[in-house]
Amino acid sequence: MVTDPKSPEHVDRTPSGRPRRISNPAIGDVLTFVEATDETAGKRLVLEIQLAPHGGNAMHIHLVQTESFKILEGELQVVVAGAQRTLRPGDEATVPARTPHRFFSDSDRPVTFRVTVLDPGRLEDGLRILYGLGREGRVSRGGIPTNLLIVALGSQLSDMYLASAPVWLQAAIFKPLAALGRALGYEKKLVGYLTAS
Repeated sequence: MVTDPKSPEHVDRTPSGRPRRISNPAIGDVLTFVEATDETAGKRLVLEIQLAPHGGNAMHIHLVQTESFKILEGELQVVVAGAQRTLRPGDEATVPARTPHRFFSDSDRPVTFRVTVLDPGRLEDGLRILYGLGREGRVSRGGIPTNLLIVALGSQLSDMYLASAPVWLQAAIFKPLAALGRALGYEKKLVGYLTAS
């Protein structure tokens, strides 16, 4: 059977067959892959995030990735290297690699923004897994997986470390935990989330 390239099934999927849009009911966010890594030869990942009212993430660091934010609708608070800014439609902010940062909403309304990630590695996989676990209720109230082995695997996939603890310490803890998770087959079990919507 030949698929019409203009059909909704085709448009709603990336070239590798993954869904363009995923949601995480545990935190109320919706994420659209504007440019998936398979469309950029792994050079960048472009996301459009609809952040739930009062949503956000913890202060964290990426060792390799550079992120740029552009606000489309609403207001977003961005903290970069200790400096907080309020971004409104059209405003932009860039976070270099190894810079502590976070984003969050102080609003009772959703905020929509675009994130461009350079050198994303397997961040797309990490996000798809995290959102899939959220859909199944396998995360805490803050959206963090409840299984520490999955947290360790996710940290390695996403190039994400908390800014509240030394990265070398987190890496030292997560490396053997991730290896144990792989040995126990967790990574293979998580692959199903890559194509699930």
